[in-house]
Amino acid sequence: MEKVEGVYRNNALSDYFNQVVAGVVQLHIEKLLANDPQRRIRILEIGAGTGGTTSIVLPALQPWREHIAEYCYTDISKAFLMYARKTYGSTNPFLTYQLWNIEHPPESQGLALGSYDIVIAANVLHATGKIRRTMSHVKAVLRRGGILVMNEISDRSLFSHLTFGLLKGWWLYEDPELRIPGTPALYPKAGPDCWARPGFAMPPFRWSAPTASASRSSSRKTMARSVWRR
Repeated sequence: MEKVEGVYRNNALSDYFNQVVAGVVQLHIEKLLANDPQRRIRILEIGAGTGGTTSIVLPALQPWREHIAEYCYTDISKAFLMYARKTYGSTNPFLTYQLWNIEHPPESQGLALGSYDIVIAANVLHATGKIRRTMSHVKAVLRRGGILVMNEISDRSLFSHLTFGLLKGWWLYEDPELRIPGTPALYPKAGPDCWARPGFAMPPFRWSAPTASASRSSSRKTMARSVWRR
């Protein structure tokens, strides 16, 4: 587990974008509570893995912890769920743990449809066969008006290709017309077509650029941040 943690946390680029994700989550929580101060908020993270994003989002939730009904930590591996329970469970009693392969419908794996206000997906959706199908599964778990906070690679990267490119999951995609050639990374220009078909609206913002110091610290060039409404 420790051998891969450094890719997703404790480096300038990953931490920067995880903080962007956390900031978007905070803003949406504030909006929800402004409309309904008694609201109980449910959050789900897809492919949470080693918790690189979780480790930054959870502290950001603390001012509203009494309003968090659930933070559902999902992954395809039970080992990651056990790790999350051990690492984060004792200080975050609203955490739940669920196996979910995003390639398959959520209801077939025990997830309730239309239940979540916020879904977080950090560098996971590209590792699926058909992105439109994947997005339809994401949409299925969101409440009406819920948002998807998506953090994705959006460029070719030698670092990613020489590391994750050795894994089977890097080559799962079956829709190359939507991907940057030679990688599973999604074409930014393909976004509207990918998201509109499953029923997502255009986001309030599309891309965030890292600081100059973050850009210099990693061979990964750009990562996308999008918020989509159901």
